[in-house]
Amino acid sequence: MTRRGWRGAALALLAGPALAAAPVAVDELPVGVEVERELAERAHAFHFTLAPGQYARIVVEQPQADVALCVRDPAGVVLADYDGQIASAGPEHAALWSEAGGRYEVEVRGSSRGKSQLGRFTLRLDVRAATDEDRRLVPALHEGAVGATLRLRGSAESRREALVHLARAAALFAAVPDPRGQAGALNNQGETLFELGEVEAAREAFRGALPLWQAAGDPVEEAKVLNNLGVVQRLTGELEAAVVTHERALALRRSHGDVRGEAQSLRALGVAYSMLDEHQKAAELFEDSLPLRRAAGDVRGEAFTLHSLGGLHFALGDHHRALDYAQQAIALHRQTGDRWGEGNSLQAAGQALAALGERESAERQLQEALALRRTLGDKIGEGHALDALARLRSPAEYEAARELFEAAHALLRDAGNRRGASDVVQARAEAAEAAGHAAEAARLFAEAREIRKALGDPSGEAQSLYGLARGQRAAGQLDAARASIEAALAITDVVRGRVARHDLRATFQAARAAEYEFYVDLLMDQAGRGGGEGAVATAFEASERARARGLRDLLTEARAAVRAGVEPELLAAAERLRTELVAQERVRTALVEARTVNETQLGKVRAAIADRLDEYKALEARLRARHPGFAALTQPAAPRTAEIQALLGTDTLLLEYALGVRRSWLFVVTAGSVEAFPLPARAQIEAHAARLHQRLSQGQQRAARAAVSAAAAELARLVLGPVRRRIAGLRLAIVADGALHYVPFAALPGSDGVPLLARHEIVQLPSAATLGLLRNAHGGEAAPRTVAVLADPVLEADDRRLGRPGARAMPSALLRALDDTDTAFTRLEFTAREAEAIARLAPAEGRLLATGFEASRATALSPVLADYRFVHFATHGLLDSRQPELSGIVLSMFDREGRAQDGFLRLHDVYNLSLRADLVVLSACRTALGQDLRGEGLVGLTRGFMYAGAPRVVASLWDVRDEATAELMKHFYSGLLRQRLTPAAALRTAQLALQRTPRWSAPYYWAAFTLQGDWR
Repeated sequence: MTRRGWRGAALALLAGPALAAAPVAVDELPVGVEVERELAERAHAFHFTLAPGQYARIVVEQPQADVALCVRDPAGVVLADYDGQIASAGPEHAALWSEAGGRYEVEVRGSSRGKSQLGRFTLRLDVRAATDEDRRLVPALHEGAVGATLRLRGSAESRREALVHLARAAALFAAVPDPRGQAGALNNQGETLFELGEVEAAREAFRGALPLWQAAGDPVEEAKVLNNLGVVQRLTGELEAAVVTHERALALRRSHGDVRGEAQSLRALGVAYSMLDEHQKAAELFEDSLPLRRAAGDVRGEAFTLHSLGGLHFALGDHHRALDYAQQAIALHRQTGDRWGEGNSLQAAGQALAALGERESAERQLQEALALRRTLGDKIGEGHALDALARLRSPAEYEAARELFEAAHALLRDAGNRRGASDVVQARAEAAEAAGHAAEAARLFAEAREIRKALGDPSGEAQSLYGLARGQRAAGQLDAARASIEAALAITDVVRGRVARHDLRATFQAARAAEYEFYVDLLMDQAGRGGGEGAVATAFEASERARARGLRDLLTEARAAVRAGVEPELLAAAERLRTELVAQERVRTALVEARTVNETQLGKVRAAIADRLDEYKALEARLRARHPGFAALTQPAAPRTAEIQALLGTDTLLLEYALGVRRSWLFVVTAGSVEAFPLPARAQIEAHAARLHQRLSQGQQRAARAAVSAAAAELARLVLGPVRRRIAGLRLAIVADGALHYVPFAALPGSDGVPLLARHEIVQLPSAATLGLLRNAHGGEAAPRTVAVLADPVLEADDRRLGRPGARAMPSALLRALDDTDTAFTRLEFTAREAEAIARLAPAEGRLLATGFEASRATALSPVLADYRFVHFATHGLLDSRQPELSGIVLSMFDREGRAQDGFLRLHDVYNLSLRADLVVLSACRTALGQDLRGEGLVGLTRGFMYAGAPRVVASLWDVRDEATAELMKHFYSGLLRQRLTPAAALRTAQLALQRTPRWSAPYYWAAFTLQGDWR
């Protein structure tokens, strides 16, 4: 909704107080000449003289500044004081005719709305003899200008008063007649009505303005009204009509070079597509709008686009980024004094904080938003704020929540905001369910579902169907519940498939993981009522459908070569953004390493990194979306149970965990059978898993061994108890869930109390479905050479290999870890020994030994790496669980001449590798970890290398000791290259060798590394 007023706002004889600051000087204002000035803290004043009967028109263009305009008559009396436009939204106009003549004064000052925008403005005076039409127009122009000024004062009372003046203006313009003036007054009237929550009245005003602008042949103003009509259509649920209307406005603005208008229409069209769950289209439209806003200096418009980007991320489950965008928008709205926009973004920030579990902060933001919306008379905004506050109430506070919901629903319903009203019904249903009011919840879920279906809101309909399914199950109606949840999941899968950005698709899936969890548990209820093995197999397939979807998408894309044939300019833009990321990372590293950290500057750099990374991911999504088979790539079919069983063979047992709120399930799959066993609830299992990981990863003190053993035994009882006596002689393929991803199953005791490692090969899988994709993802010839090792990079400026004095001796107990709080780029002496030991096991012509300066990012990105079956990195690992794309491994930070260079191989670099490796080994700390997303698993380096071509990856679960890791890898490669063992068997052999060595016998030293992927 644009706040811009209408052309021809005028100044007539209106007495009022002078609000201007004291001017610096008074200049003579020439007639017909454009005067340019810079708005500073003090006002600018100008004089001009009119003869009796002359008409004067004054126009102040404000592309940068936000100005107010005051005119005084020859006696010094203030005729009027107008502030009816926002900077960059349009000019301030003034017009008068002088009956007696005399010397007048014009004053231009900063706007009184919040913090004034200072900057350039231009002023022009045109004078002519007044005509009868001029004399009739002046009152109409005056009423319109007063109305525009009152509207932007921002209170409910001033907006109501503005409507009176705007209605008079429209009538006076119609009487002149002046169709353009009438259309402008009607559009301004419609915007004011919309801000007061009177949506249908606003629609009628816009409909009155549209044909007038069309008849006047003014496409720019026609586009403004079309944009406003599209906003009304969105709120009343006419989403497809809104898309058409916004597209009409966009076409008009583009054809007439209205860049600011184009940016506005792009954003408005994006909102409509987002409401239709076409999130990829919405993202691209917002991303196209933002640089246009910034290039035009449209600060207010930039704030609205940032707000919309935040809303998109919120809808897709990325609440941290949603909060960041909302906070940026709030700052810009306050800068421009736009209280209406500020209220919107305050509420968005509150909702994001609530989703992040920060209830007190959310309450403060939402209460501030509510107070502001009430001050402005914004009924729609008030309704949304009350709805958000009601959602914060606990089940014990349901009566208070109900009152808030009812008030919110009444406001939104009366304003004609059907979409918002349906959201309130859904939220109230969920609150009633949580409070134990089952009948009320069922009625409200059914009501919300019908409204959302009628409005064409697929995500909302799926949400309501899920609520219905929960109630039906609680009432014992299992078949009805299954029908409802399957309908919900079908919709969810379609919506997910429309998103090209992997990170947003993953957060969207994680936000809906509870739906799949419910479905699996429901199917097991049905199986318990006589469904047999077929019903269990169906539940297992449902479990598979829910997990590692993002990785399956990636592996499917890898086969499709999504970048083939992409426009070169898009690839160039991706490389430009990557270069900017590297530059910002260097600045961040320098700041963190400084003895005195400038937190303000560091915060700005981190924000810049987040912005560049977000742009990079958005551009990558565009590259994927250009692929002709994009729809198929985002909906890879989940394999049937029989297909998975065929992949296992007769010597492998698949253990797949599905953790749930009420209870969990363990699916046990062999080549010839599928069974399921109930386990304790998610919270109990995850508490024990976290305890074991913590005790294992703290280092190995003798006093801690008993605690580690006890924690391992208790977790094994919980998660292996039903099957410990059934697994003898079989390889174990583990598909973990939740905190079980952090557990080294090799260290858990079997039925005889001995660690599983002693009796079994153990591998980890992101999902059973990924196994087939890993085996077939990158066909073609095998790599001709044996092993490439990148190790012992040059990390420090005083490294002795640079020939500089002061090199330090390195302790042997170093960890191969680096994170945002650990800035010591310390040399790892044992990685060189590790590299040499591996190299000695391979034929000279079949190995690449890249150590020191050669262990560089350039080497890692070189095509030559594709010639090796085994690729080994031995260095520091860098984990960023918040932004996994910034995780990576640390390579040489200096070249041979001592010049600093980019030594970080980030996850986004790994995705662009093209390997033919059978195996990648990440001999560093925590390389198996990453961002933990429900249903998706750990998003980090492992999946990056799988996408790049490796069907299996060896990586670590905690910080590993340099010397112990070198010893483990020596045994591992001996098994691979001398004994010709499979990677899974070689890892087991190496871990057993360390376990039998008294110095390294504790699980801390040998259990951190796991094999993920294909065991063959």
